[in-house]
Amino acid sequence: MQARRLFLATAVLAALVFASLNAAAQTVRPEFREPVTLASKAGIPEGRLTARQGQATLDTVATPVQNFLLFDYEVIRGTASDGRSSGGNLYPAPTLQVFPGERLIVHLGNDLAGLTIRDYFSPQYTPKGQSVPMYPEQMTSSPLNLHTHGLHISPKGNADNVLLHIPPGMSNTYSYDIPRNMPQGLYWYHSHLHGLTAAQVYTGLVGLLAVGRTDGNLPLVTEKSIPIRNMALQYNFVFDRAGGQAQLNSLSW
Repeated sequence: MQARRLFLATAVLAALVFASLNAAAQTVRPEFREPVTLASKAGIPEGRLTARQGQATLDTVATPVQNFLLFDYEVIRGTASDGRSSGGNLYPAPTLQVFPGERLIVHLGNDLAGLTIRDYFSPQYTPKGQSVPMYPEQMTSSPLNLHTHGLHISPKGNADNVLLHIPPGMSNTYSYDIPRNMPQGLYWYHSHLHGLTAAQVYTGLVGLLAVGRTDGNLPLVTEKSIPIRNMALQYNFVFDRAGGQAQLNSLSW
C-alpha cells in the first residue's frame, strides 16, 4: 500500500511538472534565433566590424535597451547567413566562421563617440562630494582592440595582439592564419583592452568564433546530418524593468 501511494504521488508530481513545463513553453515569446554568421568564400573570410553605441532588443524587456556597445558588420569577402552584405545594432554580435587552413581578416573600426573612463566607472565607489577618479588618467576616450579565445595563432603584430590600442575614429586590420590542424569547435572573440575588458564585453563587444563545425566534427553528428545550433548566453542587468525603463546598468552593479 505504501509503495502504491508513493507511485501515485510520483505520478501526480510528474503530471504537475509536465503541465508547468508545457505552460512555460507556451509563454515563450520570440523563437530562438542564432546570431548572424559571417562565413568564408574561396578560403578567405574577410569582413569589417565597427563598434558603435546602440540599442538592443531583449526578450525580457518590452522596449529596446539603451547603452549597449555593438558591432556593425560589413561583408567584404564571404557570405552572411541573413543574406545581407551589412548590418547594425546586432546583439549578440555576428558569429565569425573560418575553417582550418584559412586566413581570417577582420577590419576593426572604433566609432565609439563621447565615451571616457568615467562612463565605465561605478559611482557607488566614489566618496560623497568627491570627483570620479580616472584610471588611468590619460584615458580620455574609449579605445578598444580584438582578441580571440582558443585559437592556436600568433599574438604578434596584427594577429591576436591584445596590446594594440585603437582610439575612436581609427581602425586596424587583423589577420589570423588558422592552422590546418586547428581543432574544429566553438570559440569566441571580444575587445580586450586592459582596464576596459569586462565593461566592453558586458556591454556587447563580444561574439562567437566558429572554426569549421562547432560540434567539433563529431562523426555521429556529421554522418547523420544532425542540425547544429549555436547559442550565446550573456548576463545583462536592465534598470527598472517594472517601471517601463530600459537602461543597461553598469557591470559593477
